[in-house]
Amino acid sequence: MWRLALLVAVAAAPAARAADLLEPGFVGRPGADADGYPRATADKRVPLRLLRARKFDSLEAWLNDLQAQFEADWHKEYWPMDALDAFGNPDPSLNPLLDEWVAAKPDSYMALAARGIHRAALGWYARGAKWACETPPGNFRRMAEQHAIAFPDLDDALAMHPGLLAVHRALIWIASANSAPLALRRRLLDAALAQCPDCYQIRVAFTFTLRPRWGGTYAAMDAFAAESESRSTNPKMHTLAGFADIDRCDLVKRVPGRQAAALEACDHALSFGDTLSALFERGLLLEKSDPAAALADANRGLALRPQDTDALALRARLLAKKRDYLGHARDLALLRELDPVRKVSKASLAWAAQGLAADAGRARRAGRTDDQITALERAIALDPDNLDNHLRLDDAFVHAGQLQRIPPLWRQYLKRHPRDARAHLELAGALHHLGREPEALTEADAACRLGEQTGCAIAARFGGPR
Repeated sequence: MWRLALLVAVAAAPAARAADLLEPGFVGRPGADADGYPRATADKRVPLRLLRARKFDSLEAWLNDLQAQFEADWHKEYWPMDALDAFGNPDPSLNPLLDEWVAAKPDSYMALAARGIHRAALGWYARGAKWACETPPGNFRRMAEQHAIAFPDLDDALAMHPGLLAVHRALIWIASANSAPLALRRRLLDAALAQCPDCYQIRVAFTFTLRPRWGGTYAAMDAFAAESESRSTNPKMHTLAGFADIDRCDLVKRVPGRQAAALEACDHALSFGDTLSALFERGLLLEKSDPAAALADANRGLALRPQDTDALALRARLLAKKRDYLGHARDLALLRELDPVRKVSKASLAWAAQGLAADAGRARRAGRTDDQITALERAIALDPDNLDNHLRLDDAFVHAGQLQRIPPLWRQYLKRHPRDARAHLELAGALHHLGREPEALTEADAACRLGEQTGCAIAARFGGPR
């Protein structure tokens, strides 16, 4: 049953080419990388869609299956971690759904883990992203309050199932954010490594807590990288040697006139192997001076971690600058689903929709009606309140001979804007051409009552009420 629900949850995702087909619920590429890690990982949209549909049994079964596959092969460590990380965004609409899931399944460690990770994210959001010296004390207080709420869920989840690496990672981050001593953070790391000595991502999380901005040192980062490589059979540990340079790149690029030094640090970090963090930092560095190279880095990073929201946001900006409106809209649509609070705004969605409308206009002039319709449908999905794009799509349906698609278009719009006289009038016209006269008269009268005189004339002509 849960596999059927999974197929429904991913039905809205774009179809892959036959040669690149992945198992439902996964994104990325088939095959494994040079270190034996699958190139595909769990699609974060799936747990969010299953949660919103309240399919708790299917959600739980899928998460448990991912966890079991990871516990059988540590190369699959990203699978359950990415699936649970889907809940690590501060969308407030998730709160009641997660509470409902926990209430329905109080003994579920996955439900507790998901709610704890979400509440930890609420804490980070309350803090904000500025430097500590720029952050009001109230932000830190609110962060600590949210983290205090998150902790019991995370702790209980681990007590039930100690192998949840995503929960271990969340606890390490909470400890670091709240200035826990290094010895405590190390104990949290060791508890995770006891479950998976060769896992990489938990070591990445710990490495970041050793940065100077968190009270650590570059020497400590380098020492931990060397320790990790010596104590693990996982070849990915070699890349940890570049993480001090990633932080140097991030800090130095903020200093005017030090771009060359920052680039050197990023390049040196990448000499130890590709990591998303290094590629992202270099992409940010090059965003203005060399957008083509920045876009290449964003794409390389997303090949490693297909749904990283920071990398997606960077790529979306770069695609907008090169007027790739379709690609820009694609990334924004994904960001809206994965992290609607932090990564998208109503203005950015409207801008992307207008870019797609411009693409639709070019397709219309070239006689490519199908492409015009596709672009306008995507524009409306991003900005469902734009009347002009609805009118354009109505016209495109007329020219394509697809009149039957027009009434659903306007009825959907009218759910959001029931007092839009023009929309009622357009719906009346479509229903008339389809021979549905009683419905057409009802809509014409509605337009009339809202002040549309053409609707009044139609209603009077055909005997409808006024």
